[in-house]
Amino acid sequence: MSFIGIIAWCYMLPFWVLLAQAYVGSETHSTLITARKGAVATDEPRCSAIGADVLREGGNAVDAAVASTLCIGVLQAHSSGIGGGGFMLVRPSHNKRPLLIDFRETAAQAATSDMFVSNITNASVGPLASGVPGEIAGLYSAHSRFGKLPWHRLFEPAIALARDGFALSSVVHYNLERIKDVVLNSPGFNTTYTDGHGNLLKVGDKVRRPELADTLEEIARDGPNAFYKGRIAKSLVKTVQERGGILTTDDFALYKAVERTPIETYYHGRRVITGSAPTSGSVLLNMLNVVE
Repeated sequence: MSFIGIIAWCYMLPFWVLLAQAYVGSETHSTLITARKGAVATDEPRCSAIGADVLREGGNAVDAAVASTLCIGVLQAHSSGIGGGGFMLVRPSHNKRPLLIDFRETAAQAATSDMFVSNITNASVGPLASGVPGEIAGLYSAHSRFGKLPWHRLFEPAIALARDGFALSSVVHYNLERIKDVVLNSPGFNTTYTDGHGNLLKVGDKVRRPELADTLEEIARDGPNAFYKGRIAKSLVKTVQERGGILTTDDFALYKAVERTPIETYYHGRRVITGSAPTSGSVLLNMLNVVE
């Protein structure tokens, strides 16, 4: 492998690549594996398998992280997706310095420090809570620097799942039930996650997301500019503004992922590298130092 390790968070969802494979469902399962050349772990086994396939094709850890992340965004929209952001920690081989890629969402240029004073709910729900998504920029930044397989190849599994359909998991169903009224009264959610007669899909029912498949195909073909400077950005801004939001096409066009220097410590003789601010990596390192 050309990378010793990578940890990626997308929409604050963790992926441990080259460590172990995780499974998710109504119960939590811990599985011990042994691998000679690499392993992929996500909280969705179908996405772990996609990442492992990328490694078998000669891709590296970044390639696997990109493909797995895109898959999670299709299968588990409640927790991840191209409308979010995150961090990616990369440690290249050959003793090169580790790198933290910060692709968290950013606020609109028109945002003010007191815009949520009168209604704090608007800070987490609704159009004013929307920031410029960073996921595509972050994944592209990592891939352009470290990836081996073609950009479009990493989108293919996620596109196929979105277009051909996939079985609804118990985890997603549980989260849909929690916001059932929102799902039933939202045109986008309603079309995707109901049977057309006012009922949520059941666990195991097939979900299709053709519009997302089209969007991913466009980004796979044209790169991040398709998302930040093209039709997709205009469509997103139009939707947000129609609902009272303040995002603009300039906000999208100006978005950039930020490269940061990670922080590290030693724990029982082992070097531990993690994200610097604005992640909570410093808390982790302090906890390790206290425990040791």
